[in-house]
Amino acid sequence: MPTDEGTNEDGSESTEDEEDAFDKDRALKTIREQRKVEKAQGKELAELRKYKEAADAEALAKAEADKDLETKLAEAKAELKEVRAGQTSADVKADFLRVASLRGYEDPELAYLAAKAADVLGTPKDGKVGDHDFDVLEEQYPKLASEAGDKRGFGSGDASKKGRKAGTTVNDQFNSVVRRQMNR
Repeated sequence: MPTDEGTNEDGSESTEDEEDAFDKDRALKTIREQRKVEKAQGKELAELRKYKEAADAEALAKAEADKDLETKLAEAKAELKEVRAGQTSADVKADFLRVASLRGYEDPELAYLAAKAADVLGTPKDGKVGDHDFDVLEEQYPKLASEAGDKRGFGSGDASKKGRKAGTTVNDQFNSVVRRQMNR
């Protein structure tokens, strides 16, 4: 008579006692299969760990390279700023020396140093240097005013000169040429 317990592998009906019986071969086979699966999973896990370590190392190297690039970029920007400041300073100096020479200063370099100390140099804007304040410079350093004034007509008795604010004009140049020719 069949029982409710089930059937065996071969199709025969099993009893409760047979199911409780331990099948050693079947258990060993199951354990071996599980160990094979665990061994394969262990190998896969080891490979995945290697890939993760390589990816982490690559990410760290990339982060360090990015940091190095940021540092180099900051250094390059600072250097560029210094170069631009130096160029601006050179432009201001060249403009001052040119104007000081036109104004008759014997030593434009000395006048530049005095102007720099007095903070009367023109400021650069849009690639052009603003006007230098020679009036303040000559008030603070009267010797510069007398040295430049002699060349511009101060003390020469030339009544056509309008003072130290006036530079050499075309009319002044024409008058000096005519006077030189008449004195020959």
